[in-house]
Amino acid sequence: MCKRKIIAWITVLCMAAAMFPNFGAFAAERVTYLLDTSKKSAITNAGFTADSKKVNTTKYSAKWETDDTKEFYIKEFPKDISDHSVINFSLLVDSTSAESATLMLFIGSENPSTDGLDYYSKVLTVEPGKWQTYQFNYSELTLNRTPVGFNEITEIRLTATGWGNKVSDGTVVYVENMFLSGEPTTITGTAPTPPPPTEVSFKEDDPVGEKIHYNSGGYETKGMRPGGNQKTNKFEIASDKENNHYLLCETLDAASDYHWDLELGEPTRYMVFEFDITTSSSFPTGNIQYKDADNKAAGILLKYEGNTITSESGKSVTVKKGKWTNIAIVCDFLKNTLDLYVDGEKKEEGYRFSQAPSISMLRFYFNAGNSIGSNMMIDNYKVYEGVEPREVEDVAVLNQTSKIIMNNINAQSQLRGVVALSVGGNGIHYDDKKHALDAAAYVEDGRTLIPVRAVSEAFGLKVDWDEGTQTVTIDGKSKIVIDSTEMILPDGSKFTLDVPARTTNDRTFIPLRALCEQILGKTVTWNDRGIIVISDQAFSITDANADVINNYLLYDRPTKEQIKKLFDTYNQDTHPRVMINQEIYDRVVYNYANDADVKQWGDQIIAEADTLLLRAMPTYDIPDGYRLLSTCRDVYQRTQRLAMAYILTKDAKYAEGLYDIFEAAGNFPDWNPQHFLDVAEMTCAFAIGYDWLYDYWSDEQKKFLAEKIYEYGLVPANDAYYGALGSYGWWTPGNETNWNVVCNGGTLMGAVAIFEQYPDMCSDMIAMQVRDVEAMMNSFYPDGAWFEGIVYWEYTMAYTVNMLSTLEACFGTDFNLSKTPGLSNSIFYNIAGDGGAGLNNFHDSTTTHETTNTYFWLSNKYNLPGVTNVRLNQFAKGKFSPTAYDILWYDTSIKGTDFYLPKDTYLRGVEFVAMRNSWTDDNGAWLSYHGGAAEVNHSHLDTGTFVFDLGGVRWAQDLGGDNYNMPGYFGDQKHTYYRLRPEGHNVYVIDPDSKEGQTLGHFAEVETLVSKERGAYSVLDMTPAYATWVNKARRGYMLSDDRRSGIVRDEIEFKQEGREFIWFMHTPMNAEIKIADKNTAYLTSEGVTLKFMIDSDIEGYEFGVMDAKPLDTSPNYSGQNPNAGIRKLYLKGTAGKENYVECKMILADDPCAELSLPNTKLDEWTIPDGTLQELPVLDMIIEDGGDIADFDPKKTVYERSIRFDDTSAPAITARAAQGLVVEVTNGETYADPVQIKVSYADNPGLYRVYSYNTTVLPELKDVGDYKRMQVIGHTASDEPEASHPAAKVSDNDIDPESRWAAENDAWIILDMGREETIDAVGISAWKGSERSYTFKIEVSADGETWNEVIAQRGTDKANGENIGIYDFSNGAVKARYVKYSGRGNSVNTWNSLTEIAALKRK
Repeated sequence: MCKRKIIAWITVLCMAAAMFPNFGAFAAERVTYLLDTSKKSAITNAGFTADSKKVNTTKYSAKWETDDTKEFYIKEFPKDISDHSVINFSLLVDSTSAESATLMLFIGSENPSTDGLDYYSKVLTVEPGKWQTYQFNYSELTLNRTPVGFNEITEIRLTATGWGNKVSDGTVVYVENMFLSGEPTTITGTAPTPPPPTEVSFKEDDPVGEKIHYNSGGYETKGMRPGGNQKTNKFEIASDKENNHYLLCETLDAASDYHWDLELGEPTRYMVFEFDITTSSSFPTGNIQYKDADNKAAGILLKYEGNTITSESGKSVTVKKGKWTNIAIVCDFLKNTLDLYVDGEKKEEGYRFSQAPSISMLRFYFNAGNSIGSNMMIDNYKVYEGVEPREVEDVAVLNQTSKIIMNNINAQSQLRGVVALSVGGNGIHYDDKKHALDAAAYVEDGRTLIPVRAVSEAFGLKVDWDEGTQTVTIDGKSKIVIDSTEMILPDGSKFTLDVPARTTNDRTFIPLRALCEQILGKTVTWNDRGIIVISDQAFSITDANADVINNYLLYDRPTKEQIKKLFDTYNQDTHPRVMINQEIYDRVVYNYANDADVKQWGDQIIAEADTLLLRAMPTYDIPDGYRLLSTCRDVYQRTQRLAMAYILTKDAKYAEGLYDIFEAAGNFPDWNPQHFLDVAEMTCAFAIGYDWLYDYWSDEQKKFLAEKIYEYGLVPANDAYYGALGSYGWWTPGNETNWNVVCNGGTLMGAVAIFEQYPDMCSDMIAMQVRDVEAMMNSFYPDGAWFEGIVYWEYTMAYTVNMLSTLEACFGTDFNLSKTPGLSNSIFYNIAGDGGAGLNNFHDSTTTHETTNTYFWLSNKYNLPGVTNVRLNQFAKGKFSPTAYDILWYDTSIKGTDFYLPKDTYLRGVEFVAMRNSWTDDNGAWLSYHGGAAEVNHSHLDTGTFVFDLGGVRWAQDLGGDNYNMPGYFGDQKHTYYRLRPEGHNVYVIDPDSKEGQTLGHFAEVETLVSKERGAYSVLDMTPAYATWVNKARRGYMLSDDRRSGIVRDEIEFKQEGREFIWFMHTPMNAEIKIADKNTAYLTSEGVTLKFMIDSDIEGYEFGVMDAKPLDTSPNYSGQNPNAGIRKLYLKGTAGKENYVECKMILADDPCAELSLPNTKLDEWTIPDGTLQELPVLDMIIEDGGDIADFDPKKTVYERSIRFDDTSAPAITARAAQGLVVEVTNGETYADPVQIKVSYADNPGLYRVYSYNTTVLPELKDVGDYKRMQVIGHTASDEPEASHPAAKVSDNDIDPESRWAAENDAWIILDMGREETIDAVGISAWKGSERSYTFKIEVSADGETWNEVIAQRGTDKANGENIGIYDFSNGAVKARYVKYSGRGNSVNTWNSLTEIAALKRK
């Protein structure tokens, strides 16, 4: 039997839920108990049942059985709780039939001057079956109506009934220790004054118009929005025997209420509400309500129960079961009178209803407690202007209301009575609304400068300007002279400014506090987001209201009308306008013709485009039953290359090739709105192609492309905004993840592309998209790091740039979205998070170096020229390939690959830290970790985990994400999977069991980052992550030994002795691990050896190696990644009261490898002063008299491969600079490594050791009637998966794990060491029976000149996973090198080959 969710509303005073370790932390604080569960008598005296079994931290809990009573009142409480500011408690929801509970916590503060309940509340989510501890601050309170204040409390209760509330049968709630703490609240008096009511002015002589506000057009449901527990009741379109369609509202759950809202447009004085109504049984008890123009409850028009409809005056009408009855309500909103018509006959006239200036919404409401099966059928509902019912043409007129809140009421109510503006914002708030500002406040040298006139006039002061003396006079008294530091105050005294007054954009600016405090006599409240509030007393900016206020003040928030006007001004009938305008288009063409770098990049993209013309057309393939995303991304990637190739060459083949792709994708049944990223990415691709190649397309092609953008992209997006897409539209509104900007940004590009054809819809959508994306933009605050991980940062940033550049290109503005706090710094998250061996891939990210095409755009937008140099450096090193977008955004005036950045980075919010030896040496040490929030999208319980690179190897690795399609991966099973649990990361577990292993809901903050030239260290407070088990937990991370080693130290104070403790570090795949003793291990990977040292004061601890798999006490579900070949170091033992664990990682041949562990307490850590002591380097290694290829002085391990039958030993020498000593030590056999030691002649203790290793390749087995040629080496365009290198194609193994894999257009070269005569190649591919891999074969004698011997074709599925033989088209050839060039496969863009053989017919 499926579990069903309980949706219970528990109401008590509290604020935003935040887990905290234990109540012991409040021991020193003054507290007031509302419910003390440590004493049984206190529980029973309060009227509750004491339970001693279901407890968390106290001896008893208060038990509430919701089947017996739906109310849980706190009987005794202080009427004045203003001497505290925090409420604390623990809850356990115990229900065998529930998966989750949505709880609302509430406290009453009744205001006698208002109607209805006045209270504070907060909604939170509780997971049944586990104790959750909460701490809420008053300042984050949600206000309902107008509570008097915390000094006048009227009731505190928990309830499981009321508006929309529901609790599953058998649910029991346990409560522990509800108490108040904290300093006296600074929040006093009543709730903030609400904004003034919307003014709707009707007059006696208003004519009766013919406006139709709403017409269902028969049975259309758009414009109707559900509420309450509509998911457990029925709202659907039904039909009778005559195929008459109607709206059916039916009670399926007697315990819950539900309602449906009809949103209306601009009101008129006279309005008729008309509909046909009947029932097949009896009506649910309920009423027809309405709300006024400010969306506030105004009154009830009709009530219904059984088979009777009753007006507020008591007039009743009986509706016969199964017979349609026409109801018409005629309202006059000037006189507030109502006439009631039944089947055209007036039953009531002139009844005065509740005072309301107008109406904005009609609500059909059905109470809880109705009989199951009671129903109401509604048909032909319409709203129109009139004084009596009349015939209305049966054409749908739908007043839909967006899910996205487009007004500013929330922010304006919070800023009531103050003046406020934002750094960079184009508006200033005063008189309770926002006014245009022609010169924004800005920050310079740490000072905030504000416009004198705008701020002064906001306070009603007169401002005069004297051009001759360059003087500003405020209110006839205060004087400010441009370029002077002297200012005259209102009392005539002088005040010296710390910077002179200046003119910017023809406006006078002076420091913020000088104007506001010295001249205006006001108090300034400033927030690091750039929020400025000027008022008579200090203003409270909290985490709860900062985003609301910042978004209102900073962003421009255009209306659909403003969008239309801007479009007409900037871009009517003009293309391109998606991401680029004509100026950028022309610049791209010019740069390609005149800049050598751009020419090279362009030629590379053109070559890629040529290969794309040969690729099979995209297909509608949803392999996992949910995502079309691979196909959509493939179309998007092809679009970028083919469109750019056309721009650069004007060759029609690229345009026609792109249109063929669009035609295939446009003929899909849809773009898969169930996974809306697919819609967004495909819409983005079509928008770019339609727009960039607009002048090329025929009218017929334009029509096809525009129709598909509209039908498959804009219509489902618009449905999502208006609630008509159902659960597929979950990503809007207010989503804070990557989904927000991808879905909004991708479809916005489509709306811009075809704006003229659907101006109303497109302008409406764009206005909503600009508003909705604000929620996501807030996540860049404060320092630009992205909470979902670095790979999802790249995805998010890519579509952020797509969206902002499109707005700028089309409308001449991005509406200030690019001024989002933290965004200007965000690129450094990507740069710092990339180490020598890959990314810090915490959460669901991947290790592969992440290429992002946004570097140049961000460099230009935020004046960061060094970021351009970083990107150029990446190109020069071959780390990344240029993209079409690099050509779009590159500033050709910036050249060179040199750049300077601090080596150590700390970004707040995500609490991300990275420390490195060098920006240019990928073999240098790099240590990175993160803290931050435990439960966010794509997160793991991995707080404190670290990655460590040295010698080009990732020694401490993060495994990344697992299969997203596993049950509950993004839900309630998330933390049951190994890779998402602490044991699957480089952290520790305490008393391991089936539970999570770290405390849910925590936030771990970085304590410090100390950076010096010779090293760096950082400390993370991990106490919140392990609050269940510890009083304190801290972890330190250090780059030591002149940034050549990494140290990680844990210091833990346990709550009690005797806990089982296990520390982990995941090692490289297939690493050779030798445990030397209980303090030392040697790890070897990719020819490099690391010395790992560890120590602890845990008595009798065990140190060893284990497989990367779940502990015996952990869940172990099928379908998880087996983590084949991955092992982890562990230290385990029985902890005492306080313990430490410290490890150190250093190359085994480093001069400092012989030093013992420092074992220094975290509070005593230091970094030596002075300059970095670099180890000496060689100039070159020489093999058999010749320089070896690809020598890098900082790379210390080199490999040569030889055939199985080659026993020759190399003659190795080396060159080094003067003053250095070189020693070469040969091995005992030809296959042993050669060691080359270089040291300073005057300081031999500083040295570097190079290793020249020999790999003897296996004897390759013949294939059928063909002799297989032996090879001595492999070169590949890319080896993105460390576990699948190029050499895997020559090991006689067709197992899927023995494969080379690379994405998109990729190649691999076999070197046979000498010329051989060959007739064919043999190829085996992963899943070769399911996929055909596209490839061609070329051969070469010298590795430079290539001849094609097999033209592009696909592998034969008939070969399955075995080696298939492909003969050369023109017979045998002589060659030393064989090159396989792949272009993905029939399912995706990956080339995954298990064997490639050079063959000669026997």
